[in-house]
Amino acid sequence: MENQFIDVGAIRTRYLEAGSGGVPVVFVHGGTIGDANSASSADDFLPLIQACSATRRAISVDRLGHGYTDNPPEDDLEGWTMDGSVKHFIRFLEVMNAGQRARKIRLHHPPAGCRYRHRLHRRKR
Repeated sequence: MENQFIDVGAIRTRYLEAGSGGVPVVFVHGGTIGDANSASSADDFLPLIQACSATRRAISVDRLGHGYTDNPPEDDLEGWTMDGSVKHFIRFLEVMNAGQRARKIRLHHPPAGCRYRHRLHRRKR
């Protein structure tokens, strides 16, 4: 599976994608830089992407500042926070046209802020 990149705002964002049709499944890793107990990049979901891609579109993304996705600009104070990371992920879903259709998001060891923010965003639709 080849690396793919898309611009999300001014951030070059790396993702992996396979399959088509059905409801998209989007995988995003949790944790923070240096946390040995968390997934650290889109690559951690390769087996799941391959399994899901037989019946649907499967996407895995490197979070803001992780893997091969760019860091936020140094002067973007919010970009360096969990809130900034979640906002980047939501924009990624929108740019990929997966946000409206995605029904399952697997958060591997998600921080509490990520769970809360995602639920809040869904209620606004």
